Amino acid sequence: MWKRFKQFCHFSRVGNKLVQPTFRPFMFTLDKHVLQVMRAKESDIANLLFLETKTYEGRTPWAAEIFQLELQKKDSLYLVVYHKTALIAVIGMRLNLVEAHITNLAVDPAWQKKGLGTYLMQLMIDYARKLGCHSISLEVRIDNEVAKKLYQGLGFTVNFVRPNYYQDLHKDGLNMVLTLAPDDKESD
Repeated sequence: MWKRFKQFCHFSRVGNKLVQPTFRPFMFTLDKHVLQVMRAKESDIANLLFLETKTYEGRTPWAAEIFQLELQKKDSLYLVVYHKTALIAVIGMRLNLVEAHITNLAVDPAWQKKGLGTYLMQLMIDYARKLGCHSISLEVRIDNEVAKKLYQGLGFTVNFVRPNYYQDLHKDGLNMVLTLAPDDKESD
């Protein structure tokens, strides 16, 4: 399932610069439901904010302006997942030539514990590996046991603690990192 990602996203570098990939939307089946994955657009922002309120108990950690700025960056890739007309998940990542950083992962509570978060994380890990990144990092709230278990299951380890990283909640954040080995199975 993970290897199919390469046929939807074309990766390239020009010299020492990453070139923003083209991304073709695709569909896959999860738990007998057909889901569509596509690059996030500014027209998705209202749905992204609504997803945040469902995922984060009424809060919106990211304002519309933050999503707008992130979606315009050339060094980022944000993917959204729709079931019919409902946005059910988002994942975002920023890239440079040696490291990738997951900026956002949210899955609608009704769709959690079905493997969707793992699926999206694996897509981004494969993407970062294909670009030649040496590592991928992220922050997670220190008391978010479900997310920590997901990331640890994918091989992420705690790098350090960021005191009061989640200022609105007065919670520390864990910086977690996954070292990426080159993808020896593919030769492009």
